[in-house]
Amino acid sequence: MLTAKELEQQLNICRQTLWRLRKEGLPHHKVSYRVIRYDQVEVLEWLDENSSLLSMKVNTQIQKLQKKRDI
Repeated sequence: MLTAKELEQQLNICRQTLWRLRKEGLPHHKVSYRVIRYDQVEVLEWLDENSSLLSMKVNTQIQKLQKKRDI
């Protein structure tokens, strides 16, 4: 089981991105009130299964930023 920091390092993402992924359904295990752990296999499978959803959301955000820039 990985800590948030370990998973962030492995995936090369920031804490905020990890929080957003968790909000989208990234599997995690609550060990106690403030302790969350991640199973590496579950996380990698989830990322693989949800890669199209995640890329669509990224593309939507990019389009929003481009529209703001063009205004």
